[in-house]
Amino acid sequence: MKGLPADYLDRLRHAMQDQSGDVSILKSAQGHVPTVRFGIVALALGQHVDEVNACFGADGFGWKPGKEFGFTLFSASYVRLYALFNDRTGSMKGRLSPKAQENLETSFWQCAKVYSKLAEAKNDAWAQRGSENHWVTSMASNFLVAQFLKDIPAYAALNYDDGSTLKEQYEALLDYWSKWLDQRARKGLFEEDGSSYDNYTLEALFNLRDFAEDPILRRKADQFLDLAFVNTAEECLGTVRGGPKHRTKDDDFSPAFYPFLFGVGDGRCNYLLFTSGFYPSPISVSLARDASGRGAYSWSKRCPHFKALPKETGSLDPDVSIIRNGFATPSFHLGSHGFDTTAKVVWQARQQLWQGVVFTNHPMARIGMDGKSVARLNKGGEPGPSDSSIMTGLGARGSFGMW
Repeated sequence: MKGLPADYLDRLRHAMQDQSGDVSILKSAQGHVPTVRFGIVALALGQHVDEVNACFGADGFGWKPGKEFGFTLFSASYVRLYALFNDRTGSMKGRLSPKAQENLETSFWQCAKVYSKLAEAKNDAWAQRGSENHWVTSMASNFLVAQFLKDIPAYAALNYDDGSTLKEQYEALLDYWSKWLDQRARKGLFEEDGSSYDNYTLEALFNLRDFAEDPILRRKADQFLDLAFVNTAEECLGTVRGGPKHRTKDDDFSPAFYPFLFGVGDGRCNYLLFTSGFYPSPISVSLARDASGRGAYSWSKRCPHFKALPKETGSLDPDVSIIRNGFATPSFHLGSHGFDTTAKVVWQARQQLWQGVVFTNHPMARIGMDGKSVARLNKGGEPGPSDSSIMTGLGARGSFGMW
């Protein structure tokens, strides 16, 4: 954490004190995500160490695989717990008890051996199965688990269910992530840009940035996160993200991690920022904090788009992009999506769209198209009924059907 700005460190200090509290959460559910996140903060502070390890060392604690991906969205918390405190490579070594560490290693392998596939690790950077936040979390956890276990004698000689070794999967996934970060930086950051789900995608990328043992990959992940926050900052007024957004489900347009990192609005800190040395570049901070100094400007950005439905492993096509257009002033931001209307295949990025204008005078001051199912398609690729609506007002919404 050395070298972080004094005001940010001060915010972290106060936030950690506020959240170091009620140890009774450890009794709520073994292996439950809030328990793991509480444990991360407590161990980082050196508090409740015995109680945390009693919980994490109990029989049955560990990651429980999801049905489709194995390492699903909340695996990022378990991966961070192990990466920080294991006694081999942890940045705060030895704060996990031997039994807690063993529980995590065993559960990681039981999940990885079934669900992590060498064939998927060897796909190009635009292959994707399912929605982006699930895919990114799964692939990041697959990579870091292979990294953790490949040098442990008890696991090094074991094979995944597809016959591959930990070393083979690690090397393939290292190459995959290097290409993924390169290609997304060049041709469109996220399919789910401005999404209600981007916190999950960012958590997985933070894990790469903080824990990849390869220094080049760590540097790429750090630079990619900075680019992602610049991308967000130029679309924000205060803590409200304007412009076109994909897969939005809430009225809250405040981007994940953004208010706390930049010290704008009422930003809450979560377990991840306490344990990461990431901080945005000065230009990102300036963009976020000085909306009036930015003046008036327009922007146009690419968002990759599917060329094959990802039921098994589909593919994004950066050359058939969704174009996100916006115009910003110190008083308002507005924007809309531009689609390739000849593209017959769509996916979540065309669903749950929001486009319109947000204003500075109130977090709910906005007028926009809130397209919750704007691209329901039948098998022939033709659009079905839409339940798009108009969102307006200060803290209230009025709507009517759009066809």
